[in-house]
Amino acid sequence: MPVTLTVVSGPGEFPTGTTITFMPPSNTPQSDIAIRDGQAAIEFRTYYSGTSVISATSPGLSNASVTITSQGSPAWNPGVTPPTAARPYARYTGASANANLLFALNRPTSASSTADGSSSALVNDGDATTFWQAATAISNAWWQVDLENTYQISTLQLTFPTAGNYAYQILVSPDGAAWTTAVDQSQTSNTNQTRTAAGDFGAGIRFVRVVFTGVPAGKVAGLKEVVVGGGSQVVLNRNQLGGDHATTTPVTQDRDHATYDWQQRYAEVLARHQEFKPDVVIFSDSIIHYWGGEPKAPKAWSPETWAKCFAGFQVSNLGFGWDRTENVLWRIDHGELDGIKPKVIVIKIGTNNTAVDNSPEDIAAGIEAICAAAHAKQPAAKILLLGILPRHDEKPPRPAITEQVNTLLAARLLGVSWLTFRDFGGAFRGPDGVPDAKLFRDGVHLNGAGYEILGAKIREQLLTLTK
Repeated sequence: MPVTLTVVSGPGEFPTGTTITFMPPSNTPQSDIAIRDGQAAIEFRTYYSGTSVISATSPGLSNASVTITSQGSPAWNPGVTPPTAARPYARYTGASANANLLFALNRPTSASSTADGSSSALVNDGDATTFWQAATAISNAWWQVDLENTYQISTLQLTFPTAGNYAYQILVSPDGAAWTTAVDQSQTSNTNQTRTAAGDFGAGIRFVRVVFTGVPAGKVAGLKEVVVGGGSQVVLNRNQLGGDHATTTPVTQDRDHATYDWQQRYAEVLARHQEFKPDVVIFSDSIIHYWGGEPKAPKAWSPETWAKCFAGFQVSNLGFGWDRTENVLWRIDHGELDGIKPKVIVIKIGTNNTAVDNSPEDIAAGIEAICAAAHAKQPAAKILLLGILPRHDEKPPRPAITEQVNTLLAARLLGVSWLTFRDFGGAFRGPDGVPDAKLFRDGVHLNGAGYEILGAKIREQLLTLTK
C-alpha cells in the first residue's frame, strides 16, 4: 500500500515539496519512489530554523507523526516566510546528458607527430590539464582515437590548449581506411577553446580523427580533450574489443583447487545442460558459486536466499570460484551456453581482475567481450550485467578501479538494446560510503543479509526482463 508523508507545519520540505508518496515496486512512475522490503528513504531538508511536523498516512493503517527541530538562522516565521512550492515528481524518460560521453575515454590513440613531453594519450585521459601537441607547425596535422567497438555517434567535443582560431575537420570511419567527414570547420572564425558538435554522425563508427586545417598565429596543432558521445545503436563486436591479453583471451584456471575442481565443475555444467534447460543462467565467481543452487558447490553460504531470489525460475549457477573475465570467456567458448535457450543471462564478474595488474579499461573490455560472446551464442536472450560490487577488504587502488570499471560499462553499454546494466554497489555501503561490514562474511563474500539484498535486486530485474 502507498505511504504518504506530509509536512503539516514548519519549514521542512521534501524534494517534491511538502508531500511525498512511496509505492511498492511496479512499472508505474508512481513507484519510482519505492518501498522495498518494507523500507523507504528520502531526503528531508530545511533552509530555516524551526519545528517541522511530518504526518505519515497509509490506507488501513493508523496515522503517525514525527517532529524534527532545526536550529540556526534565519528562523521560520509562519505567514512571513515564503511557503514551500509544490514540485510534483515526474519520471525522466530521456538519457543522461553525460552518461554516454565516455566512448573515447582512455582508448588507444595515435597522431601525425608528437612534440617532446607530449603524448596523444593525454587527449582522452579525462584530465583537462594535460594535452597533445604536434611536433611542428605542419599542415594537416592530425590526432586519432580507436573506440575499439562500433557506435552510433551523436556528440563530438574538442577542447584546444588555448582559445584561438583553430580550424579543423572531424572524420569518422568504421575501419580506419574509409573516412567520412562528420564536422567541417575548416573555414571557421570561431575562437572558443571548447567546440561541441551534436547531430547524427552515423552508426558503425570505430575511429574518430581530428585533422587541423589551420591554427592561430604562433601556435601548432594540439588538443587538451576530445569527448565522443553516442546514441542508441551500439553493436558489440567481440573481435574489435580492446584490453590486454589477460582479460580478453580465453583461458582455464586452477586458482581455487584446494576447494573445488574447476574442470570437474565445468564438466558438471555441460552434463546438467544435457537434460536440464534453464531459463536463467548466472556467470560469476565465488560470490555466486558458493551462494546456492546447482550444480552444487562444496559449500552453500545462503541457500535460502538463493531459493527466494530465483523462485519460479529454472536456474543454473555458473559461478566458478576465483574466475576472472578470461575464464568466463573460455567457458562460454567451450559450450556452457550450448544446447539451451535461457531467457536471461546474468553476468557478474570482474572483482578478481581488480586484484591483479589489469587496468580499468582492460577489465571493462573483458566484461564487454563476455557480453558479446554470450549474445553471439544466445541472441534471443536478454543479458543482465551487474557492476562489480564493493569489497569490505578493499584498499587503494582497488576502490577506484572498481568505480572506473562500472562507470565505463554504464557509458559504453548504454545503447545496447539486448543488455541491461545495473550497479548495485550503493546498497552494500553505509551512509559514509564505506562497505557495510554487517553484509559481508569476509573481505569479499556476502553473508545472509548481503545475499538477501543482492537476491532482491536480481529478482526485481528478472521479473521485469521476463514479462
